[in-house]
Amino acid sequence: MTTPTHTGSLLLAEFRRLVARRFVQLMAVLLVGACLIAMVSTVASSHTPTDAELRDATRQAADRLADDREYYRMCSAGSRPTMPCVEPDPADYRAEDYLYGTFVFAKEIPGLVYFVAVFLALFGFLVGASFIGAEMSSGGLTNLLLWRPRRGVVLGAKLGVVTAAVGVLSVVVVAGYIGAFWGVSAISGFAGDTSGTFWPDLTLLAVRSLLLVLACTVIGFSIAALGRHTAAALGVVAAYAVLWEVGLRIVLATVEASKPDLWMLTSYLAAFVDGRVTFYSSYAGCEIYSVDCSNEYVLTWVDGTLVGGAVTVAAAVAAFVLTQRRDLA
Repeated sequence: MTTPTHTGSLLLAEFRRLVARRFVQLMAVLLVGACLIAMVSTVASSHTPTDAELRDATRQAADRLADDREYYRMCSAGSRPTMPCVEPDPADYRAEDYLYGTFVFAKEIPGLVYFVAVFLALFGFLVGASFIGAEMSSGGLTNLLLWRPRRGVVLGAKLGVVTAAVGVLSVVVVAGYIGAFWGVSAISGFAGDTSGTFWPDLTLLAVRSLLLVLACTVIGFSIAALGRHTAAALGVVAAYAVLWEVGLRIVLATVEASKPDLWMLTSYLAAFVDGRVTFYSSYAGCEIYSVDCSNEYVLTWVDGTLVGGAVTVAAAVAAFVLTQRRDLA
């Protein structure tokens, strides 16, 4: 029976093994470097707007609102019956949208969070895959099992340590990243409108991004464990990207499938991180064949959670089951 002391020593040993790996150290340096490059390039291309620039931006926003209100009045009156009539919302017309050469925190930070989320997801996938794959291919895991002959416990400890380490690092990076760009907006930019639901929405975006990073770490670890090599994880991703995301899209476009994005894992990942993604169908023959002709369809974070969660759990379960049954020598 594994005692708490033995479990603690195993987790500590795995953590030390993780941080001692040169590949992990290199990836951490690249991660920090990418964040610094994004910040430096933003500072270099931004400036604090002058009072004249703010007045001009406010005037442009007001003029655009007036033009759109006039268009809505004409549209509602029936002078343009074939055009959609959407009443303009004054909250959508902000001066910050007409500031040029200025970093506007409220407008640009969501896109920057997407950037760091993708980089962290790649980081987690590669670190998770290399942590187990390198030891399996080199025989290190086999030697470890001589000391601790419980495959499930050892594999679980490795997965738990790498997932927790990547998760803690990701929290620090994302929090520091957002805080740093908030500082950039104060020094050489403009904060913009951060009222209403801005901060709650940004927090949810950050949380979903962190969950995506954890899922990618688990998937990378699991695929490498199944293939017993780091390259197995890279090969599976490359094969999926070429055969499914590219190849299947070409096939679906050839047969004029009505909603091809529903078959792509990336669609669900984007919906999960963003919260809601709208796709448009271009199937011209839907009326002829009497199928669903709706031009617009939506995926939400719920759809992304179900599909992404199923893939993550399936990969982890398969890795643990097969590792228990097969010969590792």
